[in-house]
Amino acid sequence: MIFDRIDHACRYRSLSESFRKAFDFLASLDLSALTDGRFPIDGEAIYATVGPSSLREPEDALFEAHRKYADIQLVLSGGENMQVTEVSALTPDAPFQEESDIGFYQNGCRCQTLSFAPGDFAVFFPEDAHKPCCRSGAPACRKLIVKVALD
Repeated sequence: MIFDRIDHACRYRSLSESFRKAFDFLASLDLSALTDGRFPIDGEAIYATVGPSSLREPEDALFEAHRKYADIQLVLSGGENMQVTEVSALTPDAPFQEESDIGFYQNGCRCQTLSFAPGDFAVFFPEDAHKPCCRSGAPACRKLIVKVALD
């Protein structure tokens, strides 16, 4: 997992060619003028979605993780808390959904909470379970999520 500010995103371009494309896309945007929707970057291999997130209490949410894609989650406005832990520390809540590349996991006893403000981003890899959209004190959250297929 990576947690950083968007001003430092260029540091992570060397992770792979796919991450280079994803971070180049982020660098090309005027984040203040970005509209909601889905944006192709490299077909289904790399794409982004932008929109509001419904915030909830942490106890009302499950952890999630992905196998085919890494997530780059960037808060554009508002804020959110996100709990993170290793998938191996959790119990699946249901069978993994291969078609939508998502698995949900019951709450674990060992996790960290990340507080996101505008301009903060995280990269989640398959071993990183995350519980997004948790209340942080901000009334709302709007974010951009880039899905990066793993090579």
